[in-house]
Amino acid sequence: MNTFLNKHDIDVGKTFGVVFLLAMVYQIYDMILYFIFLGPLTLNFGFIILYFLGVGMYRHNNTARRLTLLLAWLGVVLFIGSIIASPFISGEKFTIGQTKIEDPPFWKVVLFFVTTLPVFWITIASLSSEKARQEFKATGKPLPQT
Repeated sequence: MNTFLNKHDIDVGKTFGVVFLLAMVYQIYDMILYFIFLGPLTLNFGFIILYFLGVGMYRHNNTARRLTLLLAWLGVVLFIGSIIASPFISGEKFTIGQTKIEDPPFWKVVLFFVTTLPVFWITIASLSSEKARQEFKATGKPLPQT
């Protein structure tokens, strides 16, 4: 991943910052449009976390990078735990977002998780790369000289 990031001269912090801020805007629009067209207002405060992570990543804050890595690893652990627990607790339906699949075979559940895990892998690999560590090493603005 480090070779790819260096070859294409990708600023990891700014890239993830923009992606998180766009995801925040999407969540806000999703809440508003769901309320207007489909029914009751559902509050999702994930946009607040995305805002702070997005601004922190854009500014190359190492705490934001570490928190994003923590959340990505937590997602991987929860996904793998869900795959293991799925045959025992899923029952007759499997819910993805607002879509319910009635009595899914186990291979469909595994296929969903396998196709979703690369999102976590790209996040973990990018933020753990040497290029990202170098970008996030010098955080904060230097003090003004008087």
